[in-house]
Amino acid sequence: MSGGEEFALRMKEQGNVFYREKKYDDALCCWGSALGALPDRTSPLAITIRSNSIMAYLASDLYERVVKESTLLLEDDPRHAKSLARRGTAREKLASNRGSSATFQQRKEFHNQAVEDMNTCIELLNSNSETDPGQERLKRECEQSLERLSKLDDDYYTRIAENLDNSSNRDNIDSGLGRYLSMNLTPLGEHPRIPKSSMRFEMLAVRLMAALETTQRISVVNAKTGEEAAETKLDYS
Repeated sequence: MSGGEEFALRMKEQGNVFYREKKYDDALCCWGSALGALPDRTSPLAITIRSNSIMAYLASDLYERVVKESTLLLEDDPRHAKSLARRGTAREKLASNRGSSATFQQRKEFHNQAVEDMNTCIELLNSNSETDPGQERLKRECEQSLERLSKLDDDYYTRIAENLDNSSNRDNIDSGLGRYLSMNLTPLGEHPRIPKSSMRFEMLAVRLMAALETTQRISVVNAKTGEEAAETKLDYS
């Protein structure tokens, strides 16, 4: 094992510790440094680290980033069932998320893509002759997702779209900057001018994106006094 692989393995394990502690930005920093030390992003170790990173993006509700990174991983490993399932989950969330300004057509597209991802994942798992508890659990998760999606019809998506159209705060719900950062942040460990020691600063951008995507102005008008309640705030600590 080379020195770079040994370093990557240590960073992977440290990232796993941070993930279990729900310190997702720290976990992503470690995994980004690990990827930067590996010459081949398609090696088994690199695929595992990339898969872990997708899991952290999903736990952070960064659904568009999950779709992007899962698609890239599947290009390198088309039989990676976890990436199919996680991309399907992210698309399910993008379809049904009431806090998003996605249109009816966009939600329907996410819906159909999620169904396709989950069915493909189940077919892939069924084609595997080996029985594994983790694969059985993943298959059940896909089946549960399909059941949820089956209950989301055109009327459901139409109601969401109409409610957003009538909302005076629509511009605050989905940040254009958040969408830009989600799709254009340099993959961790790959930036030619950012040293590995500076990856934490890139993760600050990820945290900013998460705040922008999930923050919306909520005003509650008191029926008796007509006074507007205080705006909700995020905890940035």
